[in-house]
Amino acid sequence: MGDIDFFAFHNRMRRWPWQEKLALGLTGLYLSHRFPSLPIHLALFVCNSLILCGWAGVPWRLYLRFCSFPAGFVLVGAFTTLWPMQGHFQPDLLPSAVLLISRTLASLSAMYVLALTTPVAEWLSVLCQFGFPRPLAEIGLLMYQLIGVAVSSLRRIQVARACRCGGGSFTLRLSTLSLAMAAFQLQLESRVRAWEMSLRLRGGMAGLCRPPAQQPCHIWLWLALGTLWWLSR
Repeated sequence: MGDIDFFAFHNRMRRWPWQEKLALGLTGLYLSHRFPSLPIHLALFVCNSLILCGWAGVPWRLYLRFCSFPAGFVLVGAFTTLWPMQGHFQPDLLPSAVLLISRTLASLSAMYVLALTTPVAEWLSVLCQFGFPRPLAEIGLLMYQLIGVAVSSLRRIQVARACRCGGGSFTLRLSTLSLAMAAFQLQLESRVRAWEMSLRLRGGMAGLCRPPAQQPCHIWLWLALGTLWWLSR
């Protein structure tokens, strides 16, 4: 289980109604694209960060590490904005590059409100309640879990290779690469079979998507979100 999955299952907002968490995430996404303003984007990023690190209980360092994942793509986008195809630096486009970075941070924090407070399986279950085909939802859940299993297996094999080869030469590390890839394939197949068997024993996706007992709705939250939507018109 990855860090995102762990906090999706173990956070202080886990028992909140999914409607409230969906409203929080969609409001952040809407406001980040509705207002092309750096102060508003920074305010949204700070509010979403306080929601996750304060209410949900996600550690600050881990949350900042999550936010740093797409940093390379954002910096490349800002670089191409400042240096277009002509190859000349255009300082008049600097506000657009800064706005791109701030909007990405605001939208990313809003997406993490959805990802770090509710498991993917529960969101798929919500989609099925609105008529989304259940076979497609089960395929999506299987692919998501397959990615998690692959990443976990690669991490374990990387640690095993580091312990075995240590600071060996490049030739030694290259010679063990084929063995590592073969071990990765075997581990991946065995773990996928085990996960698929457990899924069948639990009765399909319904056994994994059963949400916990929910807390009562927070009226103040709906009033605050409604006020934000009304003011943004």
